[in-house]
Amino acid sequence: MKPIVMTLPELTGKSRAGPADADALLETYINEAGPDSDAEIVRVLHRKLLGDCLIIAGPDASEDHIVPARIEPVLHLAGSRAQD
Repeated sequence: MKPIVMTLPELTGKSRAGPADADALLETYINEAGPDSDAEIVRVLHRKLLGDCLIIAGPDASEDHIVPARIEPVLHLAGSRAQD
């Protein structure tokens, strides 16, 4: 079964050397991907953002810390690009 959120190498079919390489790989993939990839791109970006937020907040962040605050779901918007 396919995982709900793919890793960057699973998404792009390419390996990465480090964070800067991963960002460049993701940017290239996004620029070249068609609308059928929107949902998976949103999932990967969401997971990346969540990871960054958890690093910023730190291990002892209070529950009301702004960084890990709940955000509006966006997956329903992933298909809207194909309709534009």
